[in-house]
Amino acid sequence: MRAAHSPDVSFTVMLTIVWFVLARFPGAASTVAAECPDQWPELQPWNPGHDPDYYVHIGQGRALLLISSATVHSIHISEGGKLVIKDQDEAIVLRTRHILIDNGGELHAGSALCPFQGNFSIILYGRADEDVQPDPYFGLKYIGVDRGGTLELHGQKKLSWTFLNKTLHPGGMEEGGYFFERSWGHRGVIVHVIDPKSGTVIHSDRFDTYRSKKESERLAQYLNTVPEGRILSVAVNDEGSRNLDDVARKAMTKLGSKHFLHLGFRHPWSFLTVKGNPSSSVEDHIEYHGHHGSAAARVFKLFRTEHGELFNVSSSSEWVQDVEWTEWFEHDQVSYTKGGEKISDLRATHPGKICNRPIDIQATTVDGVNLTTEVVYKRGQDYRFVCYDQGQDCQSYRVRFLCGKPVRPKLTVTIDTNVNSTILNLEDNVQSWKPGDILVIASTDYSMYQAEEFQVLPCKACASKQVKVAGRTFPHPSIGLMKLKIVRLKVD
Repeated sequence: MRAAHSPDVSFTVMLTIVWFVLARFPGAASTVAAECPDQWPELQPWNPGHDPDYYVHIGQGRALLLISSATVHSIHISEGGKLVIKDQDEAIVLRTRHILIDNGGELHAGSALCPFQGNFSIILYGRADEDVQPDPYFGLKYIGVDRGGTLELHGQKKLSWTFLNKTLHPGGMEEGGYFFERSWGHRGVIVHVIDPKSGTVIHSDRFDTYRSKKESERLAQYLNTVPEGRILSVAVNDEGSRNLDDVARKAMTKLGSKHFLHLGFRHPWSFLTVKGNPSSSVEDHIEYHGHHGSAAARVFKLFRTEHGELFNVSSSSEWVQDVEWTEWFEHDQVSYTKGGEKISDLRATHPGKICNRPIDIQATTVDGVNLTTEVVYKRGQDYRFVCYDQGQDCQSYRVRFLCGKPVRPKLTVTIDTNVNSTILNLEDNVQSWKPGDILVIASTDYSMYQAEEFQVLPCKACASKQVKVAGRTFPHPSIGLMKLKIVRLKVD
């Protein structure tokens, strides 16, 4: 009987790599030495080093104990030969093109009564376009178990696979975090106090330092009471400088700000710092551009929780100008002027529909073909423009204008708790999956062409049916989730 695989074995194939990962099993310490393959007395330590041209044959009753990472061309275990992986704290990675086990050969990593406690990986390397003759049955890259061969790989007993219970879109999913946005009616300096251990907002407050100096005093007192080590996000919305006194300005300067001391009327300003560490500060400041111009001050900073999870804090203080196009106006509806088309004439014909100072002009033929426009005169609100069709003056066309609305204030604070990571929502309890474990997200037919490998990350906030993985890009329409499974395979 020949077998390349069994229904109980899960292989992860990613481009040119096949991984087997054996995870730590805490309860194995109580097993007796006789049950652990790496304690067999006949074993000889084996450290072949890294030689991609080394063809390994283990036979004639040889029993070898692999004690370190190695690279070889291929491994053939037969005729009573044994290869056992040493269970140790240091990870072992075995790189080879293929492994064939037959005719009494054995490969062991742990046993049913003594599960492997360390970390062992087999990487099958090589390219399909290399001049290598494939095995007529197993192919090019394989761990093949033929008649009389034994392969035993035993690790922690974990949930082997499950399904997603929420659609996973390309780019991942946004789960958790914090989002705060304010505009008109929330004037002044807005402060957020963030816990560096968890990335959560502890407290926030607004200080209307435009209205009164008492608010400025209250701001200084508030900043002084925040414990050291806390993350502070501070930004101005609308206006916050009119009654901002020196006490508040100096308090912010002490935290690490270089621009708050000179904050002016309606200036956008954003600031992030860790209290007690001024060198950690990031800050942005820009002058106000008036009613008809956008201006933004944006900052962001990456932090790490006590559990090793990354989170990003970002803040923006802005004056936003929204724009929109007018409707189309036909050229025939206005009188033609030799010096160019007058916008004032169009405005008189269409009262209230064209702004005083357009940001852009677009012209097309009646059929919608784009034409070239050029502003030839502009003084105050008096504009003249000409239209060209292949270098000649346009005879019949339509025109529209891009108009800006009055600016509005906008302040946002965002805490992204999924920095370069994704939280997966699953059908089953996956608490047996631990940080460092490798997952494969695949279509339900488990095609190697629609599969991608990810590493499990720490996630204190995850529920029992959630897991956080590194990475956010999923190029394939993945609808199933498969976990690498550690099993026993024996073919007689």
